Amino acid sequence: MLANHLSPGDTIGVVSPSTPVEPDNQQLANGVRFLEGLGFKVILGEHVFSNTLGYAASPTDKAADLMSMFANPAV
Repeated sequence: MLANHLSPGDTIGVVSPSTPVEPDNQQLANGVRFLEGLGFKVILGEHVFSNTLGYAASPTDKAADLMSMFANPAV
């Protein structure tokens, strides 16, 4: 199975299943701006900025973010 190519106007979902992202992270902000500059819409997972004991969100929250992106027909 081959996925459709991305086109300007498509939505890209961003999750953080490993390391937590700091709210003022310039690398993430720059990446989002870059993708938006290419014409994509970008949505962040609900728990991208969550921090549980130095890790990203809890395993349940990480899984929920990932599955919500797969379930979202706009992504």
